[in-house]
Amino acid sequence: MRVDFHSHVVPGVDDGSKNTEMSLEMLRRMRRQGTDLVVATPHYYVGRTAPEEYLEKISDACYLLREAIQQSGEEVPKPALGYEVYYFKGISQANFINLFTIGNSPYLLLELPTRPLTNADVEDIFRIRANQGLIPILAHVERYLAFESFDFLQDMIRQGELLAQVNADSLLKWSTRKKALAFLKNGTAQFLGSDAHNLDQRAPRLEEAMAVIEKKAGKELVQRIDRDSEALIEKCL
Repeated sequence: MRVDFHSHVVPGVDDGSKNTEMSLEMLRRMRRQGTDLVVATPHYYVGRTAPEEYLEKISDACYLLREAIQQSGEEVPKPALGYEVYYFKGISQANFINLFTIGNSPYLLLELPTRPLTNADVEDIFRIRANQGLIPILAHVERYLAFESFDFLQDMIRQGELLAQVNADSLLKWSTRKKALAFLKNGTAQFLGSDAHNLDQRAPRLEEAMAVIEKKAGKELVQRIDRDSEALIEKCL
């Protein structure tokens, strides 16, 4: 099974798809690229909207998307709902974050800030699993290389406290390809996501990224990513 672990395909809720027509076209492209299931991960920023209000907004948008898919009669990748939760101080103590996991699973897609992490931030992230029973998946982990705390984040991944996802586009740019491939090969990242937001500048490009992985690292790595993705998503559905 080919899984896209990170996308903004839910219509009209964040800086991703603007409407159901765009979402449908994004799903069509994903299907043509061989994607079987897409994890829809709208942004969630604490403090902007009350959790219950935001969840209702997402639920309404997902209903419209399901209706559009059904009415189209087309075979498109199955959407599974998750969220991309932006890190905030005290996240390990915030009991409501279990509402923002992938499906009904303990897996939480976590976006880190672009600023350097403090020791307190790293400790907070470390305690998400102990305090909440949740397993963070770091979104687009290749963006955090400049953090002085990155070695510690990698240690948490090696110890099983964290998982990580790489963006497809990072494999399509010379400046980031080598490191993104290294992360997938050495196990720093386990999953691949398009992080698709639209149909042009940030379109779905998972197939192209998988072709790069196969060419540069071999078919076995592609198969491992697919296998690990399928194994995890089965726990979420």
